Amino acid sequence: MNPFFYLTAFTILLSPSLGLAQAVIKTVAGNGSTTYSGAEVAATDAELNGPSGVFVDAAGNLYIADQSNFAIRKVDKTGTMTTIGGCGPDISCLESGPFLGGAAVKTSVNPYDIVVDKAGNVYITDGSRNAVEKVDTGGVITAFAGTGKATADLGDGGPANKANLSTPVGLDIDSAGNIYIADLSNNRIRKVTAGGTISTVAGSDSMGYGGDGGKATSAMLNNPHGVAVDKAGNIYIADTNNFVVRKVDTSGTITTVAGIAGQVTIIGPAPEGVPATTVPLVSPWAVTVDSAGNLYITEWLGYRIRKVDKQGIITTVAGNGTYGFSGDDGPATSAMFKAPEGIRFDAAGNLYIADNQNNRVREVSQPHAGPVVNAAGVVNNASFAAGTNPVAPGSIAAVFGTNINDGSSILFSSFGTGGTLVTTLGGAQVKINGTPVPLFYSTPSQLGVQIPTDLTGSGASVEVTINGAASAPQMVPVAPVAPGLFSTDQSGQGQGAVLIANTNTLVAPTGSIPGRDSRPAKPGEFITIFCTGLGAVTPALASGEPGQSNTTVDKPAVTIDGAPATVEFSGIAPGFVGLNQVNVQVPAGTRTASDIPVVLTIGGKQSNMVTIAVSGP
Repeated sequence: MNPFFYLTAFTILLSPSLGLAQAVIKTVAGNGSTTYSGAEVAATDAELNGPSGVFVDAAGNLYIADQSNFAIRKVDKTGTMTTIGGCGPDISCLESGPFLGGAAVKTSVNPYDIVVDKAGNVYITDGSRNAVEKVDTGGVITAFAGTGKATADLGDGGPANKANLSTPVGLDIDSAGNIYIADLSNNRIRKVTAGGTISTVAGSDSMGYGGDGGKATSAMLNNPHGVAVDKAGNIYIADTNNFVVRKVDTSGTITTVAGIAGQVTIIGPAPEGVPATTVPLVSPWAVTVDSAGNLYITEWLGYRIRKVDKQGIITTVAGNGTYGFSGDDGPATSAMFKAPEGIRFDAAGNLYIADNQNNRVREVSQPHAGPVVNAAGVVNNASFAAGTNPVAPGSIAAVFGTNINDGSSILFSSFGTGGTLVTTLGGAQVKINGTPVPLFYSTPSQLGVQIPTDLTGSGASVEVTINGAASAPQMVPVAPVAPGLFSTDQSGQGQGAVLIANTNTLVAPTGSIPGRDSRPAKPGEFITIFCTGLGAVTPALASGEPGQSNTTVDKPAVTIDGAPATVEFSGIAPGFVGLNQVNVQVPAGTRTASDIPVVLTIGGKQSNMVTIAVSGP
């Protein structure tokens, strides 16, 4: 029987656990009460009512669009909150509200989103006036964009304060001072230059979904709520009623980068670590971009914050998908939200969230500035055996830690010009005894590496380098063999990553693995077990070099349901790095069950146990 392995099976074996660095969430403004007070007070003792937008300036001051309190709030670096615009739900103020040009704190406002320019001027979208308003550094409020009339004559190409907006909501500002407006009821994204001229940069007269791959100004949007612009000038749009996020690149071409148009998921667990365009979004409401170019999305009715990295992979950074309030001072992904809206980063990379119906602003902070490898955090990538269990030369290992890459989630590696696996992935490099090693995948909390094939000795030093910062080294024990069997859920337990030989069919109960062919094996049938850590092979391979039917020096013993199995082949899976495959025959008389144990022993070392399904002949 020829050694055989399918690429699609490999995605089961080397997917990381996808746990992100344990960012911590806390409340930084609001106490949950909606009773308004414009008095100067500690931000966490203050009352907010439906905060919908947030912004952090270069000095670290936090600004809040306190929508249902009709107020603009500022939290300084000492944590003190003041009101800098609007006069709250004061009836006499509201009656005189249509007039602009006076003190912002004596003028009614209905702020939805908020940005601040480099000079300290504050801009808000005001839904009650169909306008964007500016509060200058002297505290005077004026109309910046919009006339207060929602008419078909948009006014593009002219002064922004003579143009017409219809329910402006989201705002953003770029480094040149251009301001971007999500003009919701006009189904457009508008841009106001630093010189005050307004234009449409996305959307058209038609409401709907369409136009991807073409000019953004010919495309259709459907009630866009949020807008963000990255450092390169790409524009991101929360196209809310289309349930997608769109991107307008610097050439003016529009595409969909997250979500599936017209599809919305049920509230609950969200797919993780998959392409963002394959995952429905639940009311994408606001968007922002971090300094590395990763996209973040609030799911208003999904009660979570999602991240789309530069490779297009989506993960959750905050929220567990449940409506409520909980989780402060714990992991952000375990927290509960009620309709999160505006989101923004500060200069340190902390994420601020307007938790609208919890009447709070919450902060997701990063716990570590540099990479940290966990103690005993280097383990066999198949068994995940913790503690003092060794790794073997040439085997595949997982490195666990925090902030151990550039924040991206890269699940597939590539071969370099020399034909070996690359040694830098997601900005991360792993050094073992000072030498960079091949990488299989890279996430902020887990890296897949190959232990050097020529490593000797009983121990080795492991460190991670990212952006010039190196982790403290961790020692890992090394042994000539350290067998680990892969499981389908990357836990090292339960259903094994085992195929019917010469097929792509998993040896599992029929239909038990979503999206994969599976069936039980029959006694006497050959199966292929995937594993790592079986030791040296002949002919020898360099680190990162793919196998070519290289056989192991020693052939392992395999038991299936406790009975010895005939081993036909043991070696490297052709075309792959560090991945062993063992072809064995299911013993005659093996009982029928869905959880038959499989164990491998080599060089006196026993692997973890996984299971397969077997049916009668």
